[in-house]
Amino acid sequence: MRLVFISSVIATSALRTISAVIGSTGAPSPFAPCAGERGLLGAAAPATTGWLLLPIIVLLGLLCLSYWQTIEAYRERGGAYVVARENLGVPAGLVAATALMIDYILNVAVGISAGVAALVSVLPRLHPHTLAICLGVLALLTLLNLRGTLDSGRALAAPAYLFLACFAALFALGLVRATLAHGHPQPLQPPAPLAMAASGGGKAAGG
Repeated sequence: MRLVFISSVIATSALRTISAVIGSTGAPSPFAPCAGERGLLGAAAPATTGWLLLPIIVLLGLLCLSYWQTIEAYRERGGAYVVARENLGVPAGLVAATALMIDYILNVAVGISAGVAALVSVLPRLHPHTLAICLGVLALLTLLNLRGTLDSGRALAAPAYLFLACFAALFALGLVRATLAHGHPQPLQPPAPLAMAASGGGKAAGG
């Protein structure tokens, strides 16, 4: 069972790395559908949701199992590098550490760019200063992390709890609207019919 922790860490980092790279670039990739396929995939999404969720649920189960084992075995320190090095040797520890470093770098890059993009969408006058805002947020996060785990955790606790509160409020609002609509809430913009989406009519309408 010791391999569960390392495999789950590497698998999670790989999946998040791929998704971050694809999400942060506008270039074509073998994982992204072309423009003519987007309407068909969007319309057929409900039929494939179950198959897409299955590997995610399995991965989450492995993560929960690995973290439970790690917490039981390492009460004070249980990072990926420490666990892999002590159980599988230095090479495995370096692989886990490298995967986490790439994951952290991409998380910061994609997280800051996405957050600033959301801010600029609300305040368009800040668009010319997008790069400066991104660099400022990066410098602030760097200073916070240099203060140590305790201080950075205290500083970032309030935004994290605010995000969770907003997410819970949004979820509750959705439940209320779905209940008032008797389980059939009306979309703000009705989707294209399935036949039109399959024939590429959505692209013609949007182009």
